[in-house]
Amino acid sequence: HEENSSIPPEILSDLKKYFDPSSPNFHEASALSASTLSFLDTQMKTWFGSFIQPGTAKALFEFGKTGQLGSPSDQGSLTQIYANYGINIICNWGDTKMGLPAGTTKMIYDYFTKYQAALAQYNTARAAYEAGKATAAAADLKKAMNAEAAAATQIKAEFYTFVVTKVFAKQLRVMEEKLGLVPGSSDLLVSAAVQYLMSTGNPIITLAIFVAWNLFGVYRIDVICSACGYYPEMDNPLGLSCPLSDFDGKESGSFRQGTITAAQWKVKQVIGESLNMSKSLNDANMLPTQIMTLRQEDVDAYASQLNSDYGAANARGNSGLWSNKLMWDHIHIGF
Repeated sequence: HEENSSIPPEILSDLKKYFDPSSPNFHEASALSASTLSFLDTQMKTWFGSFIQPGTAKALFEFGKTGQLGSPSDQGSLTQIYANYGINIICNWGDTKMGLPAGTTKMIYDYFTKYQAALAQYNTARAAYEAGKATAAAADLKKAMNAEAAAATQIKAEFYTFVVTKVFAKQLRVMEEKLGLVPGSSDLLVSAAVQYLMSTGNPIITLAIFVAWNLFGVYRIDVICSACGYYPEMDNPLGLSCPLSDFDGKESGSFRQGTITAAQWKVKQVIGESLNMSKSLNDANMLPTQIMTLRQEDVDAYASQLNSDYGAANARGNSGLWSNKLMWDHIHIGF
């Protein structure tokens, strides 16, 4: 502590007890305080990098005592801590590559490991039943085997439900939208189908919940969009004339077409206002030298004005307004 004052004295005292052979806490990692272990984890991050995981200090002390790294199933061991760290990195990469919600791949992995553990328990129970089916304990052994089989099947059913509802989430939401169902309620249909096919749970109860949810729940959400930008209680502060009607922002097809129409109309408006800028400001220098846009329709709409301001189309050179297929996401206005 005298050489490095950044180490709190109470933590130094705690460590001395661990390393002192005469101390009753000699090489007892469990006797170290949580603040000491947290301090050491933080310090190791500054020394070795951000990959240091919580629990590393305690696991190192345990390793110093036993000489064993542990296994992935030994909670708190070095192997378990860094196996999980590596699994999380791989699972995050999988989510990114497959475009899945964060944590999906890790949940799939967790279901897999849970199922493997349940299957091992079933195999143990089955072996016990096979060995004792000729004894008086046969009925109990068979009951235990069936219970383990049901537990493994239940995990499998939960896994199938999770995969379908996560991987096909977008398709399920579209189906709900088209049928006017409560958002998220289709997950219950998936669950009921899996329960029926795998004979787990009670699909009738699940279906009853689904029906009740859609009968009495909030099942309609309207999203009304205004391309004009002022809807509907707000006054139009600029007094602009907008010929576009509102459109449904909840239905994907309507929303897509509505936003396309709005974008096309607004691009045409910007072009017209740019061409009229010199007149509006009474400044000839404010007439754009050149304007490029995507659609030929927007060029044709101002043909008369272009002839007046820039001359005939075959004599304009690089001035005026023309269509350019590179302008699919923006327009170009130069002075």
